[in-house]
Amino acid sequence: MEPGVPLSSQSLISDCVLTCNHQKQIYVIPAKRLEKSKTQTKEEPLPTTVEQRLIALKEELTKENGSSLKILQCLRDIKKNLLELRNLLWDLSIHDLILTLKNCMALEYTFKTQIEHENQSATSPNVQLKVARQDVIRLSTENLEIILSLLPPKNGYNFFEVLMSKFGPESYSYLNMFQDSTLRKGYASQGVKLDDLLQLVVTSIQKAKFSLLLGETKAIAHRHIPFTSFAATAGRLLDSIFVFLMDTIRNPIEGLDVIKVYEALIETAQATPFKRLDTSIFEKLLHFVFTAANQVPQEYFLPLLDVMVVGHWCDETFNDRERIEYKNFAVAYCNEILQAWLSRLKKAEYEDLEMETKIAALAIAVLKSFAKHWFQDFLTDSLDCMGVVNEILSVSDTIEIASVRHGLAMKMSPKVIDSSLAKCITVIVDGYTFIKIMTESLGDFLKHNDPDLEYVDKFLRIWYQAPPNFAAKSIEVTCAVVDCFAAINESLFAQLDNCRRLFCIVSILGYARDQSDVIRTKAGRCIAHFLDFKSLVEIDQQFLMDCLDVIDQCLLSSDMNCRATYSWAIGNLCDSLAKYYYNVCTRSLNWTTYTRIYRLSYRIAKGSIKIRYNGHRALGALVKWTPNEFMKEKELRDHIHNIVMVVSDQVAQGLDSKVI
Repeated sequence: MEPGVPLSSQSLISDCVLTCNHQKQIYVIPAKRLEKSKTQTKEEPLPTTVEQRLIALKEELTKENGSSLKILQCLRDIKKNLLELRNLLWDLSIHDLILTLKNCMALEYTFKTQIEHENQSATSPNVQLKVARQDVIRLSTENLEIILSLLPPKNGYNFFEVLMSKFGPESYSYLNMFQDSTLRKGYASQGVKLDDLLQLVVTSIQKAKFSLLLGETKAIAHRHIPFTSFAATAGRLLDSIFVFLMDTIRNPIEGLDVIKVYEALIETAQATPFKRLDTSIFEKLLHFVFTAANQVPQEYFLPLLDVMVVGHWCDETFNDRERIEYKNFAVAYCNEILQAWLSRLKKAEYEDLEMETKIAALAIAVLKSFAKHWFQDFLTDSLDCMGVVNEILSVSDTIEIASVRHGLAMKMSPKVIDSSLAKCITVIVDGYTFIKIMTESLGDFLKHNDPDLEYVDKFLRIWYQAPPNFAAKSIEVTCAVVDCFAAINESLFAQLDNCRRLFCIVSILGYARDQSDVIRTKAGRCIAHFLDFKSLVEIDQQFLMDCLDVIDQCLLSSDMNCRATYSWAIGNLCDSLAKYYYNVCTRSLNWTTYTRIYRLSYRIAKGSIKIRYNGHRALGALVKWTPNEFMKEKELRDHIHNIVMVVSDQVAQGLDSKVI
């Protein structure tokens, strides 16, 4: 965008708007996010001393015989003044300062600079000129980094735009530092690392992500977003970055670490609002993914695959053919990695296991994204992927043994071996998380679609085999297993046969009796979840009694999170009694059970603020369930009176607004 061309203030909610006040200060303001983006620290304008040094710096750059020492001193003074600030207010002076610093980095002045006569005695002119140039580039880069760190997130895009744009024939785009062979040779001769310069691109993109991705948020992803001038400007800048990075990967630049280029590409893709940019940018990236699979290392290629799936823009950016083509390519790529990793483990090939483990975890992360965001397209491949992941879980002990053996063979310290073992456990946890996400997605799918009984049966067969195959030795893994049970919703539970239902119930009740408060808390959430299932609660009163036993035991825990979870569970239990057993008294649901539930709920209602709301909810539902048969009990009147009093006291004291 050319200077002085304002964006429309009528842009959609998802767009960023440039506005200009009477002091000609420019801001990037995300619509309806302005108040949220205000920081508590007061924003300070550019100090007068910095503006004065900026004027002096520009004068020295334009002189035919400009002094390198004066330029260096200006840069040092600017850095010193900037470091005294806490939060910088964006204005035209900063815009001008960034452009000037870019010119310094481009070595434009060094072809005109004369060496100071008074300092020639220390070193030879050539050496002194080299040192001067190197210091100017270093100080210019440091000043840009300081400016970026001082700007609040709402101004991150402003910095990014000025840094990457070319304003006029004598200005530079930051990418010119890498694309111009003359400048690259100048950097090499001055000992300046291109990697350090590229890092500023990555950092500026990270800061601009707040504004760039505003239209990609889930809350407004469904809205139609017009192609605005902001999108045109951002698209042009991001397109130039993508083209540069992809070309650099195909044809590496001497002096630029290709690993840094991979990382920059991933960061750029994660910050790109594909939904509101020209589709050519997405098509270029998609073509790169299809053609560069064998060129980019797996640990960097897999996160790029994941970015293409996770974004809320993917539904509109991909056409049907591209979606299927991309899905087939990515799933096959991940499956191949996991199969190769498993094969090495089974053959006891433990060399470089840590890197292989990291790559396997990234491959599972991609599959998790497909299961979460593209489940309907992923349906045909999901069973094969679950089979591979299930096989990973079946060799969990092998993974641990392999990690320890390799560490001992390499004479690693116990601390390093534990670190390697933790990475292996991460893969196991990721495997269970994938199964959990698959379970949630299938349950949601069954809510709105007729079930494919053959698919559901195969799915449940794989699911049923996975959790018991690992005798959990770590809390992380056990929690991941419990999450798999919690992912079952009522639509999926209705498809289970009696044997599998019993397996789920016995498993979660067992985890609720674990010695670890963390595991018991996870199991409590699962129990509270199951207590909402009509198909379970209506036909299995024994499940209600077993849950009551577990709740009674876990409410005695010293861990607040554990007690809070089971207070929620007893609230759900009473809600189910009121909903499905209204005015019904049975052999199990008798007066003794009623009194037991009352005492637990009353104790919760008189307890900590964090849990008392669930006690109030349980007491209210308990009163609603009360069968007519209990009216003859003498203690019922006292119970009802106590319930009314405890709720009234809380409301009167204003201690719990949720009671109302």
